[in-house]
Amino acid sequence: MAGHDGPVVVLAVDMPRVSVELLQLLATRGGPATAVPRADGHPQPLCARYGPDALAAVDRVLAAGGRSLRALLEEMDAGGEVGWIEPEEWERVAEPAALADVDTPDDLRRLLEGP
Repeated sequence: MAGHDGPVVVLAVDMPRVSVELLQLLATRGGPATAVPRADGHPQPLCARYGPDALAAVDRVLAAGGRSLRALLEEMDAGGEVGWIEPEEWERVAEPAALADVDTPDDLRRLLEGP
């Protein structure tokens, strides 16, 4: 990334319940430069902060034939380069459905109906 040498926050456009407070948590959380929430035990790579060290890990993942953000996180986690944000932490600033994604009309209906 020419002209930028710090972390970046990545947010998918299909996550309508992500709050400003959750984004602030991602942007300012201490620990490793890469910080990724988990929901229901699953990493949320499209609502995460990636540090500059992620670029080197991308090269390693691609060289090994990996093509997904989950593969990137596995590679980085093996090196202790990921700060996992568990629900106990992120739910202090966001609702439990904050990381739900909306891919279909049924997903949207479920999200609007609530639990």
